[in-house]
Amino acid sequence: MSEIFGKLKSIKGKEITVLLDDDLSTYQIDKYSNNQYPTVAIMLADNRKISPDQRKKIYALLGDIANYTGYSIPQEMPAVMKWKYLTETGAEMFSLSNCSMTTANKYLTWVNHSRLKSEACENRP
Repeated sequence: MSEIFGKLKSIKGKEITVLLDDDLSTYQIDKYSNNQYPTVAIMLADNRKISPDQRKKIYALLGDIANYTGYSIPQEMPAVMKWKYLTETGAEMFSLSNCSMTTANKYLTWVNHSRLKSEACENRP
């Protein structure tokens, strides 16, 4: 697989036009596609920044987890949970001060899931 970067130029129904950052030869296309139409995937970069509401919810959940689990140093909970998230998911390092909305949403979902898991473990008979 080879990554090719560019900018989306136009969309007409199911057809898109991409302006590539670098030249692309037919040799490269043939090499990777085995002389067939190549399958491509398009990933859109999220240029939106984390919202104050997302940040507030993340820190509120981290505080709830620290209180619920009796974590002795609640100020360390954000760093501990971020480390767990990065190691469990393989995500890249990020900062809650300027990450994308997508990154914030993925982390928020993971933190909430972790909270629910810890509550479920605590409530077992």
